[in-house]
Amino acid sequence: MNEQDISPEMMAKLVESRKLIEALEIKLENGEEMSYYEIKQLGLWQSYNNELLTLDEKLKPYKFKELYQIFKDDLTFSSEYYKRGWKVKITDIITYEELTSLNSKEYNANESEKIFAKLKTGGVLIKMNEKEICEARNYLEQVAIWWGEICLNETNSDPDIIEIIGETKKNIKLKKIKEYAEGLKNENSHSVFLGLLKSYYVFCESKLIFERIVYRGEPTSYRLNNSIIHFTFNTAIHIIYRHFAQMVSWANLVAKKSFHSTKIDPYKLNLLFESLIENIEQSGVYRCMEISTQNPIHLRFHGGLYTMFLTYHKLDGCKLIISTFYEVDRVDDIKEILNLTEVKISDNLSVFTKLEHKKNANGAS
Repeated sequence: MNEQDISPEMMAKLVESRKLIEALEIKLENGEEMSYYEIKQLGLWQSYNNELLTLDEKLKPYKFKELYQIFKDDLTFSSEYYKRGWKVKITDIITYEELTSLNSKEYNANESEKIFAKLKTGGVLIKMNEKEICEARNYLEQVAIWWGEICLNETNSDPDIIEIIGETKKNIKLKKIKEYAEGLKNENSHSVFLGLLKSYYVFCESKLIFERIVYRGEPTSYRLNNSIIHFTFNTAIHIIYRHFAQMVSWANLVAKKSFHSTKIDPYKLNLLFESLIENIEQSGVYRCMEISTQNPIHLRFHGGLYTMFLTYHKLDGCKLIISTFYEVDRVDDIKEILNLTEVKISDNLSVFTKLEHKKNANGAS
């Protein structure tokens, strides 16, 4: 495309983007602290012309995430792996309309495999050689040891790191982390390796989510029946760690996705909760019910059954926060929810309560 073919609006955006990159390159050179969003932008720019493993180590969150997304489905390093080839754009192989259509549908393994094959054939994805796989393995093992040492550090004062360490300790015993960080190899080593990489991945994504919220000035607290419910960093970590980790990836298009619904965007969880709680509040369904940690909120959302649990903030006992939110798939839990009274709020949303309500929150019986 020639410069004369670019619209003034597009040219203005390109100039603005170039200014941002130049400013970030200066920050990187001067060793200044950068946000995770800035690291992602600069990492994305630099990876156009450089191999991931050659990127500056100050861009670790981006560098790690990109490599992790390549290997996360099989971290034995013994399969075929494909990296992003930047010489070919995805839209040179698949039209924007096809991408939009694919991302709006629920996951279909056959469609995903077809798209994956087209991207490989078209050069969007390039097969990695043995040397690259070996170097990537060494790097990810170093990251796991580094993150393990952070998890073992009891003097951490960063509240966000304290939150992710707490979540990590629920899944990996400290003794096993210590053994791994010290280089002791045993039957637990690989599972600890997997757990530490997942922990750091979730931490990086949660930081991005919250930086986006702050940057856009989006809401993180919602009113329901005279109670204020908060969406916190801990909320994001817990939900992504336990329920939606596979969702948060540029590789959704080609990965073997295991999440349930395209209706939930992990980068917009706060807006999802705002919409859900606002609709429930306006319906009046909860006016006669106590909002507490003992009463989980059960929903039917776009056909799926979901549960939202509340708890009090560890450092502020008066602050009610969303502790987790997930799609219910255990048969016993589903039966228990369906025994409650379902109250329809809209075509895509209804709630379940223990109280007798009319079948439709708008007044229809």
